[in-house]
Amino acid sequence: MESTSTPIRKESVQDKTTASILVNQLITYFNSHYQKQNNESGDILINQSNDGAVNINIEKIMKTLLESIINDISFYASLFLESESLFQSILNSILLDTFGSKNDIICKWFYSWYNLNCISSKKFVLSFLPALMWVYLTKSHPTNNFLIGLESCLICIYNQEYIKRLGKEKVFNAPTLSLPSYIYKSDELFLNGNNINGNSLTETALKLITTQLKPVVLEKLLPRIEFITSANRIILLKTIQSVYTQNILLLSMFSRVIFCEMITRISSLGYRFIDDIPICERISKINNSKSLLNLSEIAEEDELSIPATAAVASSSTNNNNNNNINNNNSNNNKSNNHLCNSVHYKPVIGLTNYLIHRDDIIKQNSYIQQLSKKRIFLPESIYQEFIVALTLCAFQETTQECAKISIQSINNRASFDLVPEIILSSNSLLHLLNVQKK
Repeated sequence: MESTSTPIRKESVQDKTTASILVNQLITYFNSHYQKQNNESGDILINQSNDGAVNINIEKIMKTLLESIINDISFYASLFLESESLFQSILNSILLDTFGSKNDIICKWFYSWYNLNCISSKKFVLSFLPALMWVYLTKSHPTNNFLIGLESCLICIYNQEYIKRLGKEKVFNAPTLSLPSYIYKSDELFLNGNNINGNSLTETALKLITTQLKPVVLEKLLPRIEFITSANRIILLKTIQSVYTQNILLLSMFSRVIFCEMITRISSLGYRFIDDIPICERISKINNSKSLLNLSEIAEEDELSIPATAAVASSSTNNNNNNNINNNNSNNNKSNNHLCNSVHYKPVIGLTNYLIHRDDIIKQNSYIQQLSKKRIFLPESIYQEFIVALTLCAFQETTQECAKISIQSINNRASFDLVPEIILSSNSLLHLLNVQKK
């Protein structure tokens, strides 16, 4: 994701208060919308009070989010990325059966924000991409035009990458064995005794390079896509997954966990090996109300190891606070409050159920039963993109185990479908992770 030259915005107390109000209003609206859809059919009405408790003007909120200046939107998006409650409420709304229509509020919001020249707004939209792909892959049908809003969001992400590449192919100039190395044998190949510049290329060497070196095209030119068809569906999914992979380490841990769940379920739908996957319904959070110096004790109790770098950083921070306690009491109090309220997460060691969760257990079981009769077929190129992204997740402490489960699921699927490239890639990665663990 390319950086933008947006001027640095100075945050004020009023700005933070306004953003906090927006977060609370959005959470209230999407939670009430989710409950409304679960309790009865039909859409929640704008400005309609739910039992007298909810009266949110969503049109006014969306106008603020979509029509504000770019600096304000960047500020809002950066704060929205830190709100777990907002992420969860939007995720629940995305997973509703009514999501993805032409007039869907979330689709319009995501489409507008991703088209902006703003890093924070793009990151906010990309954090929900695993859920968007899950909904599209499980609900799309050639004869179903209901998901036109969702398809517009996916096309928006694709076309931004299309513009970024400027119609260029991705090529790799592979070395050839017919030519000696210019680094180690430059004197033998390129030395010209009559030429002062002895290291310059001779005409013969230049001719050999231009005629024998054939570049390998890694990715062809991206076609312009205005609507999704069976012919361009694969290239669109592969491209947007590539965009997500490029930014996956910049996104929240919640987004990576849902990405792992999406891949595990996509690759195992309709196969019995999904029943052998361990279950971890939700992400476990450690909210430390003690001093940061006691994190090691809490980690031992919850079997969570704290990296050495974090311990060193915390000790140095506390030492600095102690040295300056007489001069900066107010700053120390703020710093200590921030450290005491720090949040840590246990490693996710199983398959979460965010994508299939329903408030009613009967509806959830019915949905799982419906999914078990479906198989989603994706080509080898998309699974290779999945493996690249899972490799990055596998070397993060909180997502290492769930990423291994996803890689194993892809390996099982490739073994059933007899895809040798995926079998080799997933086997080598699983071996590396198992050796590293030992």
